[in-house]
Amino acid sequence: MVREKQIVWGVLTLSFLLWGADVVSNYSASDWGIWLWRKELINLTGILALIPMGVIMLLALRPRFLEPLFNGMDKIYYVHKWLGIWAITAALLHYGVKLSKSFLKPYFEKGPKPKAETLAWLDSYHSLAKDVGEVLFYLFAIMLVVTLLKKIPYRFWRKIHKVMGLLFLAVIFHTVVLAPARYWTEPLGIVLIVIMLIGIYSALVSLLGIIGRGKRYQATIKSLDFSANSTIVDCEMPANWTHTSGQYAFVQHPVYKERHPFTIASSVHDDQTIRFAIKELGHYTRKVPKRWKVGDRLNIEGPYGRFSYESSLLPKQIWIAGGVGITPFIAWLESLQGKVSKYDITLYYLVRNRDEALMVDYLVALAEKAGVTLSIHYSDEKGYLDFKKLPFDAETSVWFCGPTGIAKAIRSTLKSKNLSPKKYLHCEYFEMR
Repeated sequence: MVREKQIVWGVLTLSFLLWGADVVSNYSASDWGIWLWRKELINLTGILALIPMGVIMLLALRPRFLEPLFNGMDKIYYVHKWLGIWAITAALLHYGVKLSKSFLKPYFEKGPKPKAETLAWLDSYHSLAKDVGEVLFYLFAIMLVVTLLKKIPYRFWRKIHKVMGLLFLAVIFHTVVLAPARYWTEPLGIVLIVIMLIGIYSALVSLLGIIGRGKRYQATIKSLDFSANSTIVDCEMPANWTHTSGQYAFVQHPVYKERHPFTIASSVHDDQTIRFAIKELGHYTRKVPKRWKVGDRLNIEGPYGRFSYESSLLPKQIWIAGGVGITPFIAWLESLQGKVSKYDITLYYLVRNRDEALMVDYLVALAEKAGVTLSIHYSDEKGYLDFKKLPFDAETSVWFCGPTGIAKAIRSTLKSKNLSPKKYLHCEYFEMR
């Protein structure tokens, strides 16, 4: 998580420094007064909205070439989420500072108009650009609330999120018309132009529905195994499909438009079969048993992810899975079949009860054949697992996939034992929102 936070703060810091370089080169100390401060705060918040928005538009394309930098597509989504929250917050502040004029007027005399001349050939669009900015304020406010309120169903959030491409194009129009003309001859302007061009391309790809087009494959459902609250789906993939254990893919049934991420719960098989273990957690996954049939064709986009235990140089490993987070570990166990692992591995599977556990018999058999110590912890019977009792030490790497709350508890336990989470903990982010 450290790297992801560094990227988020890096984008915000770059935005601030570019604004700072502009004001330092264009104003002297004697120029500063309340009205210039107001004007430049409007500019600053606009920049802090536009640059992160351009970045998140690019990240929304699921660019696989950036996975090495972020160490996985799940980390890209983390940065996408938090840059989005910062960008929308800055956009709301941008409009809030603009509204401050009526509050400041009674207390401060209006002096000379601050230097902020816009592009003259766009003057006729000023009124429209301001109206667009006001509409964007309300739309961004709605998006922020929907994003932060997890009780709002994912399907509604996803539909609202789809309009982001259009909103970004509106932001560009607002910016080009109302930004100071001097920007376009400075380093700040060059960065803004690059960001806007990247954002326009990304917005068009998104609006045309062709995100991930070059990474799509046609699969056929070979078998479906239904249990009380989950579905095991085996799919036959084309000959050119390949993935590494622990990766995931976006799956779409042609009849239903939604594309949903699922971890591939199997290693690479000789017959080009891959498996998804789909737990009924939400509106989409609860309908899978009713909608999907053997012989149906699925669109598979991927694979994504860099969650790989083989990157560790330490001799011992602790794997911790929370709920449906067991799926990448099942794939890892499959990859260990018939091999002698160079690691001493213990797998802890944390699940509420036996009814909610996924593929338990298969999991036990895989672990036994792979020489992996398996501990299944049912919280309804034993309470929550006390991580302080786990053998975390300087020779053990920790691998986790599951809910954020468990990740925080593991991170806290490592810190209490003077073990750096940055060094010892490897996580696959569980939430796409």
